[in-house]
Amino acid sequence: MEKDFEGYFPHDANASDDIKCQMLLEEMGTDGYGIYWLLIELLRRQPTYSYPLKLLPIFVRKVNTTLPKVEVVIKNYGLFKITEEKFFYSDSLVRRMAKKDSNKYRNKISGIKGNLIRYGKITKEQANTLSPQEIEEINKNLNNKRIGNQ
Repeated sequence: MEKDFEGYFPHDANASDDIKCQMLLEEMGTDGYGIYWLLIELLRRQPTYSYPLKLLPIFVRKVNTTLPKVEVVIKNYGLFKITEEKFFYSDSLVRRMAKKDSNKYRNKISGIKGNLIRYGKITKEQANTLSPQEIEEINKNLNNKRIGNQ
């Protein structure tokens, strides 16, 4: 699987050495640890990296486990946080994805900027004075004009 795959997310190869995961493994074994990683993968696929607790029965059926086991993994080891709105998330995943998302956005803006310069829409000097939002706006306006001329 390539790193560019949209489902990719960075994680530690030694996650099982974390004290929270060690407690999970001690009390629930690899079954609990597997549930933990399935939950992390579920959260990674969500736009906000959080998931409503009320939808856990769907997840439980999908991964062939029980709701009490999943609730223990979510609530008992400090691996997840629960919001007042009844969603759960992983601080660690959110931090890692924020960095990944920021890099992805920065690369997107660099690509747009490079194309605008390449095709003579702006100069390199102009590009260096524009904010990412301004670069996006110029690109959007050019695309709208191009679409409108067809």
